[in-house]
Amino acid sequence: MKLFSYLLLSISIFSGALDFNEWELKKSSDNIDIYTRSVKDSALKEFKATTVFKNVTMEEVLKQIYEAPRYYENCSFGVSYYVEELSFEKERFFYYSEELPWPVKNRDAATKLSIEEQTPDKIVLSIKAVPNSLPVKPNTIRIQELDGSWVLEEHPSGIKATQQIYMDPGGMVPSFITNSLIVRGPLKTFSTLKKTLKQ
Repeated sequence: MKLFSYLLLSISIFSGALDFNEWELKKSSDNIDIYTRSVKDSALKEFKATTVFKNVTMEEVLKQIYEAPRYYENCSFGVSYYVEELSFEKERFFYYSEELPWPVKNRDAATKLSIEEQTPDKIVLSIKAVPNSLPVKPNTIRIQELDGSWVLEEHPSGIKATQQIYMDPGGMVPSFITNSLIVRGPLKTFSTLKKTLKQ
C-alpha cells in the first residue's frame, strides 16, 4: 500500500511559529475524522486526520506507513517512492509527483520521514521537505514548504493514528483546488491503510 500516494497535494504546515484557528470537522466516515483549520496569512489550510486501527500493533501500522516502491528516475505520477534510509532506520526519504491539468505545472516533493519520539505506547514521526535532495524534473515545480507529523498511540481497541500536515505547492495553483484535496486526500489515505491492515 502506497500510503503517501494521496499526501502531497493535501497538506498544511505543523509549526509552533504559525497562528491557527480552531479545528473544524469537515468529514467523518468509517470512523475516520478529517479536520481543517485556517493558517494566519495563508489562503491554504492545515488538515488533521484521525482514526483508530483496531486489533493491530504499533509496529504493523508503522510498517505500512513506510511501505513504498523503490524510486527510479522516470517513476509514475501519483505514487510515493522510497529513496533511501539513514540514521539506523530513524530517517527515510520519499519522493512523490503529481500531474496537474494544463496550464498548471506539475508538482513534486522530496520528503524526509523521521522518528522524533518512540516509546512502547507512542511513536511520533515528522514529515519535512528536503527539496534539494533530488534533481528537479522538466516542467515541474519542486515543493519547498511542507511540514507535518504522524502520531501513533496505544488505544484500548488498537492504535490511534493522527496525521497533521500543511504544504504550499508554490506557483499558481488556485487555493480552492488545494483546499478541496485536503479532505479527499487524507480520507483516501486512511481508508486504504485500514483495508491493508485488515488483510
